[in-house]
Amino acid sequence: MFALTEREKIAHLLRRFGLGASEAELEYYSQGGLNSAVNKLLNFESVAEPLVVTPSDFVNDKGVLAMGTVGAWWVAKMVSTRRPLQEKLTAFWHNHFATGADKVTSPVLMYNQNEIFRSNAAGSFHDLLLNVSRDPAMLNYLDGQFNVKGKPNENFAREIMELFTLGVGHYTEKDVQEAARAFTGWGYRGSSTNKKLKGAEYVFRANQHDSGTKTVLGKTGEFSGEDVIGMLCEQPQTAEFIVRKMWAWFVYPNPSSQTLVPFVKVFRESKLDIKTLVRAMMTSPEFYSERSYRALIKNPIDFCVTTVRALGIGELIAKSLEGFDPEMDSKGRNKLAAAQATWTAMRGMG
Repeated sequence: MFALTEREKIAHLLRRFGLGASEAELEYYSQGGLNSAVNKLLNFESVAEPLVVTPSDFVNDKGVLAMGTVGAWWVAKMVSTRRPLQEKLTAFWHNHFATGADKVTSPVLMYNQNEIFRSNAAGSFHDLLLNVSRDPAMLNYLDGQFNVKGKPNENFAREIMELFTLGVGHYTEKDVQEAARAFTGWGYRGSSTNKKLKGAEYVFRANQHDSGTKTVLGKTGEFSGEDVIGMLCEQPQTAEFIVRKMWAWFVYPNPSSQTLVPFVKVFRESKLDIKTLVRAMMTSPEFYSERSYRALIKNPIDFCVTTVRALGIGELIAKSLEGFDPEMDSKGRNKLAAAQATWTAMRGMG
């Protein structure tokens, strides 16, 4: 009969919901047993982070922030973090809300979006969805700034249903067209206190918004984009879609619908609270089952970041940046060299 020891369960937990673990980390999380380890991972808000620098501290000699520097900074964050679940969820949401530097060429926008994922990682899915929908990087990536009254652009409305909430087959073409009208007027404008680091902020342009009557998902009204997001979060299918995707990322692929029933129920009853769902998955006997154990092929993050963390390189990076002053140390970017190499390796793996 398959059965894991308490220590093996904690190691399994740290591989899936963390970023691996060195022997020292495993010892730390093992103190107090499995329930204690779960609580330590989940209650990360009270844990201080060793890496306090931001990408803006590493502009080049011309005062420009490179996209590669943002990537290296995030790797440095992942390999040094004492909040592994927060960074693992940040990576999950980055994968879920598909955007990328291939189209969003502003490093500042990509960094700001990364911070949205991080700050909402284990909170309300509704709030996360709303914040990402208003995010300039997302508006740029899915042409939200071109979605105006009389000429609705359907890109975002289609993706929020197909990729972010319902999944294929659970909405109609008419739903997409009507939802696109609800999101008209959503855009962004430049906003930065540092002219060298050009950022942007969400702006609603009422004169470009279609305020007419719309019918979306069987409901009719003068809906706004916020209304549509609320309706999508109320759909039972959204809870199942998110649970299924998280299960495949953290537990094992292709679960049966019956397996997911209790987790979908917990997620819906919590009003789509991500932390509640994650706790239910972490404490489920199914997570520690033979089917789940050693069942996932490591993605580039799980392969590279966990290796670097286990070698203690993250701690070295964090210590090298203690007291770092970008005004005094123009070569500070060199302190991200190990993270840069890790990021390059991950990119090479796809």
